[in-house]
Amino acid sequence: MKILLVVPEFPPNYVGGGGVVFENLAKTYKKLGNEVLVITGDYVKKNIFQKLKIQKENNINILRIPEIFTPISLLNTVMPYPFWYNFSIKKIIKDYNPDFIHIHGYGLFMPAQVANLCKQLHKNYIFTIHGAPVSPEKMKNKIISTAYNFYHKFYGFPMLEQASKITAVSGFARDFSIFKKYKDKIKVIGNGINPEEYENYEDGYFKQKGIRLNADTKIILSVGRIEWIKGFDKIIKLLPQMIEKGYNIKYCIAGKDNGEKLNLQKLAEKLGVSDRLVFLGFVSGKEKNSMFADADIVAISSESESYGLVGLEARLFNKPIITTFVGGLKDALEGYKSAYTLNSWNKGFENKNVENKNIEEFYYENIGKQYLLLN
Repeated sequence: MKILLVVPEFPPNYVGGGGVVFENLAKTYKKLGNEVLVITGDYVKKNIFQKLKIQKENNINILRIPEIFTPISLLNTVMPYPFWYNFSIKKIIKDYNPDFIHIHGYGLFMPAQVANLCKQLHKNYIFTIHGAPVSPEKMKNKIISTAYNFYHKFYGFPMLEQASKITAVSGFARDFSIFKKYKDKIKVIGNGINPEEYENYEDGYFKQKGIRLNADTKIILSVGRIEWIKGFDKIIKLLPQMIEKGYNIKYCIAGKDNGEKLNLQKLAEKLGVSDRLVFLGFVSGKEKNSMFADADIVAISSESESYGLVGLEARLFNKPIITTFVGGLKDALEGYKSAYTLNSWNKGFENKNVENKNIEEFYYENIGKQYLLLN
């Protein structure tokens, strides 16, 4: 089967967790014996007049379309590509003649532009929702509000109307008020993990880094972009309680700073726990695996999450989790008895028998098969 995967970002250039999700899905479709072409936006290249060309990257055929440049990093992956690329993209899709088209990403222009071309070619597609922008009526910025109203009317809603099937990565993503009209039509198929990608790791990561100074040191790990919505401040505020209870704690945060690191440092200093807080920077691959393997507890304290990939990673390593259980975390942690609320953090340290039933349902091979059954 020929599969066309249309996504707003794709490694090595990606803003959030979506890039990794899309790469894993492309690999899974290939692993299941299909031919795959990825069409993705490119916010890095500033030459919007270059000729489009399919290139093979890590054994995956990819067409990267330059998007209109913006100096506002928040709008990376959001901006449309120039209209003059439509003819070339349409021809590429027509010549490829896919049997199955899978488009991702609401609130972003590029996927909606390609969806429109597919409809012009009388090609059916399924569309996957990962979340949505805040409703325009709740936005104080009139420019942003006007822009999103324009998107919804001329791009977003038509794309949903034309989709043969709609899925969402979590019940939380499905239940956004903006998708209320389509709720009964939306099937929830979560994101997942490829277990083989986590097999390569080394023991004793935090000892090697000089963070676990002795056997009594307890490592709490959080992973994600350092921004307010991840709620890392909640864990920092718990550190004095943990220390008072006699725990020798090191709280390690792995991720790129997105403007919140200084605030967290100031909070830790105010609470007298600066020596307990460690920033590891962006970590991936074998190093990230080693980090998960050696942590005592994984903390996921987000204010909001469309999905809970870090929760699945922690589950794969059989780690106790303390969490807010918001949004898509409920889906990722459903049935996992070693996940606790933040107020029950002590249970994470006391848990010696982690039960991890049904983790296989979150493997990408199973998720890929669920998508293909929609064809």
